[in-house]
Amino acid sequence: MMVSPTTEPEAEQRPHRRRGGRSDDQEGGLSFPLKLHAMLDDAHSKDFTDVVAWQKGDKSFRVNDVNRFGSEIMPRYFNQTKFKSFQRQ
Repeated sequence: MMVSPTTEPEAEQRPHRRRGGRSDDQEGGLSFPLKLHAMLDDAHSKDFTDVVAWQKGDKSFRVNDVNRFGSEIMPRYFNQTKFKSFQRQ
């Protein structure tokens, strides 16, 4: 008798659940790493590299102005303003 693994097609279509019961779809569909990468790419094109920018080699980034980052950049990309919360991510 041949047994094939069972798959749940509806499970593959469900949004990924994170701690707190929220799904990626409930937060605009982008995970934190994708939002972070988009923000860092926009820093150059939208001229806020004085606030946050990629370091040389594009493997790390630096927040140059924590106050402006929290008040101007974080609300646009992460729907929060607390830098400590951002650091924990």
